[in-house]
Amino acid sequence: MGNTKVFEPLKKVALAALFFSLFGCGGGGDGEVQSSSDTTPPVISVMGDNPATVEQGETYSDAGATADDAVDGSVTVTTTGDDVDTSKVGTYTITYVATDAAGNEASASRTVKVQAAVTKSDTTPPVITVLGDNPTQISQGQTYKDAGATADDDVDGSVDVVTTGSVDTNVTGDYTMTYEATDSSGNQATATRTVTVVQSQGPFVSIEQGLSSISMLEGDEKIIAFVVKFIDGNAAEYGVQLEQSVMPASGVSYTSNYPNGGWLAAEDNSWVVNVTLNAVTAGEYTFTSVVNLVETGQTMTLSLPITVTDTASRSSMKLSTPGTDKDAITLGQTEELIVSAKVTRTTTAPETLTLEQVDEAGTGVIATLGSLRDDGIAPDIVARDLVYTGLHTVSKNSIGELYYRVTNGEIKSGVHTLSVTQLPTSVAPSDFSALITDESGNQIFSNELLVKFVDVTSEDRIQEIVASENGTIVGTVLSLGIYQLQVETNNSLSRLEQVIESLQTYSEVDYVEYSVLASIDAYPNDSEFLNQSNMTTIRADKAWYISSGDTLVGVVDTGIDYTHADLDSKIIKGIDSVSGDDDPMDENGHGTHVAGLIGAESNNSDGIASVAWNSKILAVRGLGGSYAALVSAIRYSADRGTKVVNISGGGYVDSVSLNRVIDYASNKGALIVSTAGNDASNKRKYPCYYEQTLCVGNATDLDERASLSNFGTWVDIAAPGENARSTQLGGGTSIKSGTSMAAPLVSGSAAVIWTQHPEWEPKQIRERLLRSGKSVDEALLIGTSRVDLFEAVFNGGFEIGDLAEWETSGTASSITELGSLRPPSGNRMALLSTGPEEDQAETTLLKSFTIQPGVTELTLELTYNFLTEEYPEFLGSPFDDILLITLTLPDGTQQELARDSVNDSEFTLIDGIDFSGGDDTVGHIGFKNVSLTIPVTQGQGEYRINISDSEDDLYDSVLLIDDIVVK
Repeated sequence: MGNTKVFEPLKKVALAALFFSLFGCGGGGDGEVQSSSDTTPPVISVMGDNPATVEQGETYSDAGATADDAVDGSVTVTTTGDDVDTSKVGTYTITYVATDAAGNEASASRTVKVQAAVTKSDTTPPVITVLGDNPTQISQGQTYKDAGATADDDVDGSVDVVTTGSVDTNVTGDYTMTYEATDSSGNQATATRTVTVVQSQGPFVSIEQGLSSISMLEGDEKIIAFVVKFIDGNAAEYGVQLEQSVMPASGVSYTSNYPNGGWLAAEDNSWVVNVTLNAVTAGEYTFTSVVNLVETGQTMTLSLPITVTDTASRSSMKLSTPGTDKDAITLGQTEELIVSAKVTRTTTAPETLTLEQVDEAGTGVIATLGSLRDDGIAPDIVARDLVYTGLHTVSKNSIGELYYRVTNGEIKSGVHTLSVTQLPTSVAPSDFSALITDESGNQIFSNELLVKFVDVTSEDRIQEIVASENGTIVGTVLSLGIYQLQVETNNSLSRLEQVIESLQTYSEVDYVEYSVLASIDAYPNDSEFLNQSNMTTIRADKAWYISSGDTLVGVVDTGIDYTHADLDSKIIKGIDSVSGDDDPMDENGHGTHVAGLIGAESNNSDGIASVAWNSKILAVRGLGGSYAALVSAIRYSADRGTKVVNISGGGYVDSVSLNRVIDYASNKGALIVSTAGNDASNKRKYPCYYEQTLCVGNATDLDERASLSNFGTWVDIAAPGENARSTQLGGGTSIKSGTSMAAPLVSGSAAVIWTQHPEWEPKQIRERLLRSGKSVDEALLIGTSRVDLFEAVFNGGFEIGDLAEWETSGTASSITELGSLRPPSGNRMALLSTGPEEDQAETTLLKSFTIQPGVTELTLELTYNFLTEEYPEFLGSPFDDILLITLTLPDGTQQELARDSVNDSEFTLIDGIDFSGGDDTVGHIGFKNVSLTIPVTQGQGEYRINISDSEDDLYDSVLLIDDIVVK
């Protein structure tokens, strides 16, 4: 093609020369031929309707160009410039050049931009198909295998399905399998399958162990009850055998009252087996129980984890990495820092911690800087909460980092890094006039980006890169390596995307992301509903007799009205990351409402009551602005020593920066509580979705899903956030609803639990809240449970299954059933077992608690049932089993709550239960309720519930106890 185009003009030049030589007009006497002057360049036509913009990965074929000249006609076009590589984002220029025979030149160009592929707007969720003809009802002991589900999407085709839930065919009840699918645009769909396990109609054997796990000290002895249950179904006689073992075998020894050869049974029966464990050597062990139905070969296996520690390990503490209220300091300036560190895993707290400046690796001490104290004297906020705080003055005249740790002399913390910089040391206020909406409806600051540079990048190089993109560094969160950039886009999303694409081409850039509006998660409600039913629903009113919290809670929100009469004595002023100053005054009202639910003044005959009303609240404004402000606020709250950080808001856009700060705060020993959102959808809300966050859904007072609550398998726990009355901006109270009102109930509950156990770590608080909560329908997808504060702090219903809040001697366990007997309240009840002969002759269950100041009387309620092998054969004999429940007052006097004995109480026979020793008859008194009101005149003091089952060393007896309530 090139040769042809060159030949045509050459041929025309030759013919023209011939014409002039033969027929030249005018010619001179010498016969010379004259040529005309050509000074006009060719005219180039760029061909085709080529796109100016293509997406990455698309095919691009250039249409080229043609050129024409007035003298020469068609002229050759040479194409130069860039080749368009659609595999790489960038801007490419193609140049076309044409030169005529007289040397006149013309050029033209075409610009092609290759941009990152844009996901087409997809708002339709996948369609889930639940597979298989799985039974909705099966019998105990049968095998169940779920057939799963598939999902398809109009845009993405086949979509992965995440299945949660399980069916325990050994235990009767309803089980829910949940299937969740998410397409590439974030649209979610869920489906469920419900399976009911009913009592077996044929021979079936099962076993239940009384504790979910055991922790022991070397030399300790622990007795645990196992309940072996047999269901007959056809009146034939079957043999039931039990095998138990511990692995590794050398660290824990055990004895059991299991009868040699097992049991023979021709009808339904349950047997209680007492096993005494002795801790020999520190380590991790597994106690395995295998029950076997001889004739059918059916088996069931349970594993009980046992942790044995030595004295040194039991008392060793853990020190969190310290934090500083300022994220960085300015080059050449002298600044005062508030330094905080947390102590966990010990109840024997040190008087002080020592702050040290160390090298980057933490191996060498540069200087000893002073002490941190936990005395409640400023800058420390709450005394004896195991958060240690102190002041440190620092200055440095060179850019770089300073490194700090704390120690008690033997144990050392991790290393905290403090940057010294000439850049801004906090985030800047965002420009709300620059808010735009993307295709998914998210509000984004069009002139702001969050950038993380590779750690080794110098400040000079960072500023050079930013300047080359016409940007400005207006803020930083240097502890996370995050830079807040301001860029000029004229409110154009496409221009913002171009800047992102350009920044991503630098090897020094780790990631670039939008700065999204962090919105709140509440909506107003004008109902005249005046009481606080949410407090009674979570049983906070009962928990207040025992604890009202004494923990520092960080409220990262729209600020707090710290002049409010019910809040002014509770608020510690933090920072305002949205406006970029040190005044966290509420400008919206949302944060004031949230703070009042957590820690408003209570028990003062005025206003409202809060969950943790003896706690302090750190006010930090971080919602209502950009993600940059939210990240900065969470960082500050964690480093200031808060144990709980409540975030009643966020956004629907995932963020690396936001995820990083949640991990940062968790590693500093804070429990992060956040909201699922109020859009009645399963769209993921951040930071609620992140694994480290305790994600809260909104429930009604009847434990249904609130109409606007978001939902999904990623929601952890529910709380009643409808019609919540709390403090309002400017004074007084108002009612609001939403997940924003549910989350502070969880945060306040966490504060109360942490006051009881200041040595606990966040994961222990999280587990206690989840496991002690009231079960909710899993199909609602607002969490596995609804928070129950009284259960969490008192553990009266024994729902957790570990009896961790009780001191025990003898055989004390927690079970779901004994024969035909079920818990009067909840899913579990305590079992105390004694005898026979060589076994424990008395079992004690002891609970100590402290009544709060101002309480003038105490009402204690409980439900119990006394069962004994001695009825009826020893009725009226000297062998008389006795049950005694007492309450010991602070002055040492005792109040008797209940007394029963074989000779003095009314018993009836109960079928299907057999205890070791004696015959096969068991009597019980049936479940009884006890209620006793006691005047409290001694003020604050310690009370002890003592439950003892004393017997005569002849035959076994059992006490079942449940639903202990203080009010």
